[in-house]
Amino acid sequence: MSATTPIFALPYPVPADPADVPADIQALANRLETVLGGLSGLTYAEFTSAATVTPTTDATAQTLVTCPAITLDGSTAVLLEFFAYAGQPAGAVGASLILSFWDGSTQLARAAVIQNNVAAPLLLPLTGKRRLTPSAGSHTFSARAHVSGGNGVVFAGTGSGVAQVPAFLRVSRA
Repeated sequence: MSATTPIFALPYPVPADPADVPADIQALANRLETVLGGLSGLTYAEFTSAATVTPTTDATAQTLVTCPAITLDGSTAVLLEFFAYAGQPAGAVGASLILSFWDGSTQLARAAVIQNNVAAPLLLPLTGKRRLTPSAGSHTFSARAHVSGGNGVVFAGTGSGVAQVPAFLRVSRA
């Protein structure tokens, strides 16, 4: 194959190429698998019961969910996406519930915060996203949380009937 399409780099033969339909179709099919792989998630994990959050620092943040390890090539951008039905910081003025993304033992970024401005219970959806291009090699992404004080809660359920939906971390091609 001596030519490719400009956007997706799909291979195709030019008139001067020798006729080899099986090889041409295989090359095209292999490239399509690579291109279409970007339409699906690379890895996903969820949890289905509420997590009480007590750690008070980034370094001691509580792991909420960890995705299975994936191997990346160093040039593929990924999107980390966390969602929970609700997050609740402690019922005190200024209390915060902080969500961070991690890769193994390395904190990548704080992704979301819910801060209470009244001395009463506060429930809000908890979601965070982060696009990045990890180095080549194995990566184990997780979502972790900590609070500024008191106890926080990240809510999740089974998603059946009137139960809350599961909380999740999804890693997909960006």
